[in-house]
Amino acid sequence: MTSLGGGFVKWIEDGAEIREVHNHDEVIIVLEGETTITTPDGRVTIGKGGSIIVKNGTPAVHTAVAGTKTFYTILLHGDERV
Repeated sequence: MTSLGGGFVKWIEDGAEIREVHNHDEVIIVLEGETTITTPDGRVTIGKGGSIIVKNGTPAVHTAVAGTKTFYTILLHGDERV
């Protein structure tokens, strides 16, 4: 993550996983390809141009097809600072 609270991910391998518990609200935008996010609430697959907000405290598994590019940024509320 940059000091601005966001960044890019390029998936280079089919089926690679990122497992994390989000410690902030996060917006994920798919720039190319397709990504799947699995949380205790279910699974959602997002294609190019799609987006999702993953809430603070949510455990998630992120997977994508090779070549997928995503952008993520945290959501700041009130006077929070990065």
